[in-house]
Amino acid sequence: MENIDILVIFDALIWGGSIYCFYSCYFMRTQKRLHKNILLIPGNINIDNCKDSEGYIKFIFPRLIIFSCACFLLGGLNLISNFTSAISDKITVLAILPLLVCIFWLWYVIKKSVELFW
Repeated sequence: MENIDILVIFDALIWGGSIYCFYSCYFMRTQKRLHKNILLIPGNINIDNCKDSEGYIKFIFPRLIIFSCACFLLGGLNLISNFTSAISDKITVLAILPLLVCIFWLWYVIKKSVELFW
């Protein structure tokens, strides 16, 4: 397996994960409740112990929309560039950096939300 094949898998997972994030946004907005979500709620946290689920949804929703849009656009663009080979491999690797920044930013947001709402 070449390095570029690993990048295709990474980009596909990021792009697919963004669709799951959009679904989570839709669910929280329409149902007005939390659901067991591997991405947003760490495994050791019980969703029933949330101090303010409505406040949590208001806190996480705009941040999750930003993350979802960024991953959808950047992951999709990277995925397309991997298949078209219009961009060199070095630039493709550099294009992953904004995705990694988004992932670490969401990790920080989730950590902060656990401190605030549990």
